[in-house]
Amino acid sequence: MQHHLPGELSFFRRIEYVRICIECTYLGPKNSREKQPQSLLSIAKAIRTLKQFNGMVLDASEQELADATAVGDLTGMFTDPHTGVALAVLKKLVDAKKIERSERVVVISTANGLKFSDFRVGYHEGTLGFQRAHANRPIELPPSVGAVKDALRRGLERRA
Repeated sequence: MQHHLPGELSFFRRIEYVRICIECTYLGPKNSREKQPQSLLSIAKAIRTLKQFNGMVLDASEQELADATAVGDLTGMFTDPHTGVALAVLKKLVDAKKIERSERVVVISTANGLKFSDFRVGYHEGTLGFQRAHANRPIELPPSVGAVKDALRRGLERRA
């Protein structure tokens, strides 16, 4: 579902849009499908800000936000689902050519993936009920530095 407000998005309008996405869009884990508590005041403020900056509203499915979170992790981040929404929507905007690939965009990550460890582990273990495009299955190792070094070496050799 995509709702457009008139006008083009400038760089700063896109940043504001992504910030609003992080604050207002995340619905929660699959097994709790309730919206996070939000006051009418914050919703009114989001709508007012969208109109002020000629923004747009897009959504991201749980699978899209989980995949986007996993891609973010490949860059060294440990992203949370809220940031996953912003990253998934950013991908949609780039794919739709609303944001050019050459443009610089800032996604503000306001939480840490550690706060959502069950969600993160569930994604990588495949227990969330959808296909994962970027799953990274955990590897069980004995508690030794040598075992970790060997596992890292094998992983790097497979990627070479």
